Amino acid sequence: MRGRLVLAILLLWTLRADGAAPCAGDEAIEIVFFDVGQGDCALVKCPDGRRVLIDCGSNSSPRPDPKAIAAELKRHLDPNAPTIHVLAVTHPDQDHYNLAERVLEGVSVERILLPGPEDGVDEAIREYRAAGFNRWLERHRKAITCVGPDDEGGPASPSKLFGTGETRFTVLAADFRGGSKRSNFVTNSRSMVLKISYRRFDAILAGDATKETESHILERLRDAPEWLDVELLKLGHHGSYATSTQPAWMDRLKPEFAVASAGRDNRYGHPSRTVVERGQDYYLRVPPHAVRWATRSGTAGLVDVSYDRAFWNTGSSGTVRVVATGAREREARVILEPQKIEEVIAAGE
Repeated sequence: MRGRLVLAILLLWTLRADGAAPCAGDEAIEIVFFDVGQGDCALVKCPDGRRVLIDCGSNSSPRPDPKAIAAELKRHLDPNAPTIHVLAVTHPDQDHYNLAERVLEGVSVERILLPGPEDGVDEAIREYRAAGFNRWLERHRKAITCVGPDDEGGPASPSKLFGTGETRFTVLAADFRGGSKRSNFVTNSRSMVLKISYRRFDAILAGDATKETESHILERLRDAPEWLDVELLKLGHHGSYATSTQPAWMDRLKPEFAVASAGRDNRYGHPSRTVVERGQDYYLRVPPHAVRWATRSGTAGLVDVSYDRAFWNTGSSGTVRVVATGAREREARVILEPQKIEEVIAAGE
């Protein structure tokens, strides 16, 4: 419980190479990583008011209360007409979608992206059986677009799927099927991987992408190494050592800060300390804070440590909000937001 006790207040840390704070009055992009236990749910708040939700699910036991998550989500939406302009479900593992139907009650959803061939909507809907989500998708069939390799973009060919104002969303991988058929993580390899860019701020949200998916992206964009250099990385597959975030991937992206979405007492050993520390040479230094990671597989391997690099795990920090004006590189505010907020503490580098 040490991490939870430390975060009984709101911590506001400014991450910038020169230690100066971003101007609070500037337009900014915000990415909110909700604490849903062992699962994924992230909201991108574009400066023009549009909202993009990436995944919404959990396999924690007991499962998080969808009503509580819905209330937290709606704080970030228009109260008069709550709308998700794009819902992107990265792949059909239920810890990425099984909360969506209940969390999105009373919310208008304009567009839905699922991995799959362009003409594969029927097949895609059938893949999402848990929690009756396939029935919800059927009701929203007209909003569904399947995303596959033909939709992958790069610096010379930005994704045409969606973008809003100065915010650009590029599909780095989707429905990749080039991995080993014997792998237990074929579905993970199909995960949608998104790059989000706003002015000079870049983030990659990796879903459950495997090392094979990462290698596919690295090879496809081998002539544009600097384009993959980002400020923020959401670790693939909750920070799994077995499947994701190979050293070559971390060394190409060079993230200044990173987030893992993992349950506090998950049985998988997520996130792995080894995986987190692969980015240690790139993360910015921050005041020491509580981080929970695994030194070996299983719940017994999870330990709480004090860490002075810009990495956060929702399992120890609660909901994590990253705010960036994009005015300068290596700049963002990270807000750790437990449910009870008593005061604000500010600390520079």
